[in-house]
Amino acid sequence: MTPRAPLSPFRRDGDGWILSLHVQPGALREGVLGRHGDAPKGAVKGQPQEGRATETLRKFLAHLLGISPAAISIVSGHTSRRKTVRVVCVSAAAVAKLAAHLLPAARGAK
Repeated sequence: MTPRAPLSPFRRDGDGWILSLHVQPGALREGVLGRHGDAPKGAVKGQPQEGRATETLRKFLAHLLGISPAAISIVSGHTSRRKTVRVVCVSAAAVAKLAAHLLPAARGAK
C-alpha cells in the first residue's frame, strides 16, 4: 500500500488563501516545527493569554510572506491551538514562499 500524500493546508478563497495550522504558543523560538495531524505545526513566542499568541502568529506569517499583518486574519480558532487563517492580497510568489516553509514540514515526522 502506498502512503497517501498529505492534505494541503492551503485553499484558494476569493482574493485570498485559507491556511490551517496547529500553533504552539509560548515557545522560545518561532518557526515551523513539523506537523500535527494534517496541519503544519508552528511555534510562536506569544503567550496564550489575551490574544497574544494569535497576534504573534499574524506577525510571524506576515514576516514570512513579506506583507503587512493587517492582510492576515484569524477565521477560526482564536482561543485554540488549531487555527484557520485567511491571507488576502498576496501574490502567488508569496504563497509559494510560504508553502516552501510549511509544506515540507507537513510531510515530516510528528
